Amino acid sequence: MSNAGNRRDFLIKSLSAAATVAVGGSLAGCGDDDSPAAPPPALPSDFTYGVASGDPLNDRVMLWTYAKVPTSAATVALTWQVATDSAFSAVVATGRVDATAATGFTAKADASGLVAGATYFYRFVDATGRASPTGTTRTLPAADATSVRFALFSCTLYPEGFFNAYDSVAKSDAQYAIHVGDYIYEYGAASGQFGNEDAVALNRVDVPAGDIVSLSDYRTRYALYRSDPTLQALHAKMPWITVWDDHEFANNAFMTGAENHNPATQGDWIARKAAAAQAYHEWLPIRTPDPANLLKIYRRFDFAGLFSLHMIDTRIEGRVQQYAHFGDPSGVPGYQYADYVAGLTPVAGVPPDAARTMISATQQAWLTDGLTASRAPWQIVGNQDIMARICFPSSILAAQTAGGPGVQAAITAYLTAKATRAAAGPGALTPTQAALLDPARNPRLPYNLDSWDGYPINRETVLRTVKALGKK
Repeated sequence: MSNAGNRRDFLIKSLSAAATVAVGGSLAGCGDDDSPAAPPPALPSDFTYGVASGDPLNDRVMLWTYAKVPTSAATVALTWQVATDSAFSAVVATGRVDATAATGFTAKADASGLVAGATYFYRFVDATGRASPTGTTRTLPAADATSVRFALFSCTLYPEGFFNAYDSVAKSDAQYAIHVGDYIYEYGAASGQFGNEDAVALNRVDVPAGDIVSLSDYRTRYALYRSDPTLQALHAKMPWITVWDDHEFANNAFMTGAENHNPATQGDWIARKAAAAQAYHEWLPIRTPDPANLLKIYRRFDFAGLFSLHMIDTRIEGRVQQYAHFGDPSGVPGYQYADYVAGLTPVAGVPPDAARTMISATQQAWLTDGLTASRAPWQIVGNQDIMARICFPSSILAAQTAGGPGVQAAITAYLTAKATRAAAGPGALTPTQAALLDPARNPRLPYNLDSWDGYPINRETVLRTVKALGKK
């Protein structure tokens, strides 16, 4: 064979071998052992609890949903869209967000770049193209607004009845919803617990069955409330501005405890408080003021030149423990307001109550700064507790503490004494009636020390600040 033939045969054999190696390598690269398998196709998610929006500003609003693939704990990738029309042919803002196990499969997005005083449509879409229900939302009013319509809610207890108020507002012309606390209640489903008298008959039994304590418990309770179709409809109809009160944690809560918290059976209060706060921020369309401190919730909204809304926290942020039985004198048989009176009795010229607070000095300074800076003619404080004085004669409060039929008798005796004096003058009073109407012998005292009445000096400080600023 010639040298040319040898070279030709060598090249042919070498190229064949190289081709074989290349093909073999390619096949090996597609095998199970050496290359990751292609990801499975995305599965459609369920938007079980609808959509919600909240904390509107002039140019943005928070959007919320819950998205989960049934029987899976996989993260759900979502695209959110904001449009000027319900067909979403004119999308003005969009972005991505995930619903994960770490957030209980809730997802929130801060949709910015919007126009003041405008109504928008919004939705979430998962990777399969499945879309959530469509919601409507609205930014805060434009500078030339002359009116605003909002609905105010508090104390919404699922097992005690249907949410007819939510339904009525959803059918009204209200533009914003404001909820000042007790969006949920923490009590269990036992028949003797608060609010459960008709729960079985109404098919509105609480879950979990016991008092909610853990993060999983709080999430489950929010899910129960949000399963209500009327609540879902109102969340989808308009933006909400919310703040918590005690029952989002436990009854008559304060910074370091609560009436309805037993450390011996329910664990550490700090842990329970943290779980409750996390679930609240997960399930409400709130713009979290400080992600590093979920217990800070006070914030402000300026409704054009109409009013400023200051949403304060009188419950968790700065409240010290209440007087009496966690603020409820009737819970202590024979209670005579001794600690309340002592708190208002000066010691070296200073009443001890002056050191007792419902809001911290930091929050009070924030409120003062906001009141000072606002140019709106009206200042509205989104406040969980009654600020006005509500007092009763101590004779009636003592009967209330004792319980039984004596309460009505005490009320009747007092009103009869007042009617007698009005009709015939003081001389017509019996000695007993005269004693009932004598403020020194029968002083008027607050019946609810869990309200601002139980923190009178802190209240007066706030009210005097408002007066000094010339605000209304």
